[in-house]
Amino acid sequence: MTALLALARVSEPDASNLQSTILLRLRQLSSPALTGEQTLIAVRALAVCFIRMGKPDATTRRDLETLWEAHYPAADARVNQSLCELLVYLESSKVIARTLPLIDRAETQEEKLHYLFTLRLVKGGWTLDDRRRYFTWLARARREFQGAKMLPTALNYIRADAEATLSAAERRGLSDVLAALDKPATPAPAQVVQRPFVKQWTMADLASTISQQGGDRTRGQRLFTEIGCAQCHRVGNEGGLAGPDLTAAGARFDRRALLESIIEPSRVIADVYRGVTISTKSGAIHDGRIVSEDAKSVTLATNPADPDHREHVSKQEIMSRRASDVSAMPEGLLNTLSRDEILDLLAWIEGR
Repeated sequence: MTALLALARVSEPDASNLQSTILLRLRQLSSPALTGEQTLIAVRALAVCFIRMGKPDATTRRDLETLWEAHYPAADARVNQSLCELLVYLESSKVIARTLPLIDRAETQEEKLHYLFTLRLVKGGWTLDDRRRYFTWLARARREFQGAKMLPTALNYIRADAEATLSAAERRGLSDVLAALDKPATPAPAQVVQRPFVKQWTMADLASTISQQGGDRTRGQRLFTEIGCAQCHRVGNEGGLAGPDLTAAGARFDRRALLESIIEPSRVIADVYRGVTISTKSGAIHDGRIVSEDAKSVTLATNPADPDHREHVSKQEIMSRRASDVSAMPEGLLNTLSRDEILDLLAWIEGR
């Protein structure tokens, strides 16, 4: 099978006779006794064969469907994900009914997301109940999956592709579940509380806090919302998505790094969170983060507290565009906290 994969890889795009030979030999080797690793190699060989030499004829496609439907689903999650892709490509009539239960049983959100992504372009073979199950899972993914700012964007693209395959009758039958997808995925974070100024904290001021233990995590959780962290940062399933996900941040960063990122947010800006400043011919200036771009326009997310707010700028109107050296995260977030409250806030973030 590895040799067949290599042969498919070096073949010429118009080598139809070679494709027939490779597919025949793969069918001969593909028995139910294959191990998971062998199955993955076989499916990869088929994929490369199709990519380089094109989709097989209808008769060959039906033979391959019948063969690989017998393997699906398997006990190995990796095999199931590969077989799902293959059977969708082969236009299997059974892939939807066999994949939807796998979404229910999947142990990780990555596996669930893979199936949602792979099924999104399937046009035929759906019942209305199947469609409802699929879009209900998309709605659950928006509420339950953990991830940073690109997760909602990815789910929105999946939804758009899936909706484009619906008939008018299906749209009417699914109007309630589609309307639910238009609602905010998570409740808006509580409003920032106006607090009195305490001190303009610096890293030097908090040097002793770096090694200090303890802290009231319950109060730290409340402060996380009160000073505005929850507007942009998610912890678990709560909070905004404009900034990095802080779930398990304590396991990824030491206390010094956490404090530095809060006190000096512009010191280090990850490219994925770096904004741009666009000046237009009309004199308007747009600041935000690029979420999409095509030949005609640039789309910016301009409100960190509302990731769904978008501004579209025509490329014909752009005079200049430069990356911003200033973080969207404001400075001074800790200036209304006492030293003990800062310790409480750090204790809660590190404990999540």
